[in-house]
Amino acid sequence: MAISSMSVVFIGKMVEHHCKKPHSLNITVGPGAYYLISNASDSNFNVTYGACSVDVMQGTDVIYSASCPDGYEYGEPRDSSFVSEWDLVCDKESLSDVSMSVNYSSEMIWSLVFTTLSDIYGRKKLFMLTNALYFVNSMILCVLPNFVAFLVFGFLQTGVGMFAKVIMLEMMPTKHRAWPIQIIAYLWPTSLLLLCLLAYLIRELSWRYLQLSLGLLSAYVLVQWWITDESLRWLCVRKKKTEAEQLVKKMARLNKVSPDKALHILRTEIFSQKFNLKSSQDSQMLEQTETTNTTEEVIMLSDDIAISNGDTPDQSDNKVKFLSIVRNKNLIKILIISCSLRFTDCLAYDGLLMVSPSFAQNFYVGFALSVMVEYPASVTFNFLVNRVGRRKFIVVTHLIAGFCLVASTLLFVPAVQSYVPESSWVSLGFVLLGRYALSIGYSCATLFTPELLPTSIRSTGSGFTSMVAYVAVMIAPHARTLQRHIPWAPSIIFGSICIILSPLTYLLPETKGHELSQTLEDMEKWLNDVKSKNKPKQ
Repeated sequence: MAISSMSVVFIGKMVEHHCKKPHSLNITVGPGAYYLISNASDSNFNVTYGACSVDVMQGTDVIYSASCPDGYEYGEPRDSSFVSEWDLVCDKESLSDVSMSVNYSSEMIWSLVFTTLSDIYGRKKLFMLTNALYFVNSMILCVLPNFVAFLVFGFLQTGVGMFAKVIMLEMMPTKHRAWPIQIIAYLWPTSLLLLCLLAYLIRELSWRYLQLSLGLLSAYVLVQWWITDESLRWLCVRKKKTEAEQLVKKMARLNKVSPDKALHILRTEIFSQKFNLKSSQDSQMLEQTETTNTTEEVIMLSDDIAISNGDTPDQSDNKVKFLSIVRNKNLIKILIISCSLRFTDCLAYDGLLMVSPSFAQNFYVGFALSVMVEYPASVTFNFLVNRVGRRKFIVVTHLIAGFCLVASTLLFVPAVQSYVPESSWVSLGFVLLGRYALSIGYSCATLFTPELLPTSIRSTGSGFTSMVAYVAVMIAPHARTLQRHIPWAPSIIFGSICIILSPLTYLLPETKGHELSQTLEDMEKWLNDVKSKNKPKQ
């Protein structure tokens, strides 16, 4: 996911260029006045071959200007980037950004379609389908002849990240629910550094070889079906009893837990309509059981699949429709704030990564520096995520990121630069500190927003937030073009939205230590309990 989302930074990098020198310039100046200029051999004229135009000057007057009539010459091999291969420069410079926007626009659509289908047909099937489509499409992108075809197949590209996160979240018990995000917090920058290293090692070759290499990294899809299991939570909510029992047997075998005890928990606590946590004889039996290692593991298995408060999801809730979501005010509130948070994170995070090569004189060093700050960010996240409430963590880190990014832009002001020695290094420090804080906040928000949604619509709700996130990442690539013309603009924009939108998180309930809601009724009861606790005593 990391590699595919940021590959355009390298396969679509901007290459230094200037107008190609023609054999001669035929120009007309004034009525009937005709001149033939051969590469400025006439001493009366001065011909300048700029990045986007050829200018002919006589003295101090520009008597002729044209937009590179003979094309362009590049500072690197022409096929080092699809930008240079297809001449996406000057008046077409934003098209390289558009290519990524088109790619994300398709993923925005798929996020709605596929995540809704995954609530109906299962996480695994849709996860495998999107992975397979991504692999095939990555291979096709290597051989496309023109930019139009590149846009078309870019639109057909499908994302895989949304299902991976949902499956991992639903696999984990409450105690260890942060583990997948903690692991991803390390894998993400590692993947980006791998992308940077791979791009550097084959920088002399065509961008098509880089695209091929990146596509082959997803070849694991060829065996993934046989090593990936369906979400047990989804099977329970959909009352897929046979499949759920088979999966529980597998889980029990891998964890060296008695299958009989595990199946007993599944049948009594999940599928039995009579189960009640407070009065169940089975619950009392478990409480009175001697606390051995095996029993602890069984209880952990129970916690992993338990319905909140012992309630079994109603079949009608399992088939919740779009109108049910629209009519639920609390769910709308959660989705709106979650979408605002995802928009902020994706726009600022992706936008900063897009412009990160400009952080240093070397293209690859600038990108690597920006990525490497995510390792200390991951350490900080892993250390504090279960010690600090999700809401407080998100708000504080986003405010730090926002103020650091805004501070970095002040160093572009000449009056400030005169008082700050080595202002360029100080500015870089603020940007990297902002990236550090933003990475922490992004990881926490990635964990926080799915925790707010009940299992019956978690994938659908994640699809909504993913749709908004894709709107943000559709905008983010244009930060490259904006940064080339107004260097300080991206940081001030990203910093401002972090400061303005992140405090909305305080309007949501804290999820740390709370068991995932299974149904809308569970969610409503939880929110009412939180509201009652927060209500001031009279």
